[in-house]
Amino acid sequence: MLLRKTILFILFFLSATLGFSQGSDYPFLGEVTSDDVILRAGQNQNFEDILKLRKGDEVIVTDKSFTWLKVKLPPQAKSYIIGKYITLADEKNGEVNAAQVNIRARNSTESTIIGQTNKGAKVNIIAKAEDWYQIEPIDNSSGWVLAEFIKFKDSDISLYNQGQVSTLKTAEVAIPQEEPKSDMISVSGILVKAALENPGEIGYKLKVRDAPDYYLEGMRYLLNDLVNREVEVKGTLMKNSQLSSSVIAVSRVQIIY
Repeated sequence: MLLRKTILFILFFLSATLGFSQGSDYPFLGEVTSDDVILRAGQNQNFEDILKLRKGDEVIVTDKSFTWLKVKLPPQAKSYIIGKYITLADEKNGEVNAAQVNIRARNSTESTIIGQTNKGAKVNIIAKAEDWYQIEPIDNSSGWVLAEFIKFKDSDISLYNQGQVSTLKTAEVAIPQEEPKSDMISVSGILVKAALENPGEIGYKLKVRDAPDYYLEGMRYLLNDLVNREVEVKGTLMKNSQLSSSVIAVSRVQIIY
């Protein structure tokens, strides 16, 4: 009987840990398979719950630890930052005024750190909570979900559907646009960060072998996790007289394995 229980436990553990053997290089697009799935601040049941996910919801999976998957926080997830580290532009927009500021799951310094941001980064403010602000999740904030409730959907994370939640107004690549052309382009290269002139602004470039580089505009919530990886980018080619390279308004990005 003991041997049988041991075998059943091993089979269960393997099914949980090997369930993503097909197409599970990170990051990838996952789909929630059940209702009321808890997204937590860490990889066990003792961490704070951040969000309750529904069956069919999509998540971007970035890593794994035993039977838990690390996912980018969806736009509707709650996250908090201490108020003194935010300089308000208006009641809904602010800028981080210090380096290495922690983002937490609750409005308390005892709460779990779920991300970190730096001076100059822009944040969208949802509400004031005592000496804290509740903000829309920043790009590199994350939570954890039990792997048994997530199935692999696609390796192309640009297909991520944020639903009806409004797009974040975080530090987007501030590239003045001229009238866009209808030219569509598909090009492969290494995705790298590119510092722009304004403090806190980080843009992205595609370094193409034996060809000019391209600045990339849009989909910042996806590009940040693909830095230093080889990708194929599809989008609209635009010209900009203030930049040394052409700009691609990204509509799709795919990891090259």
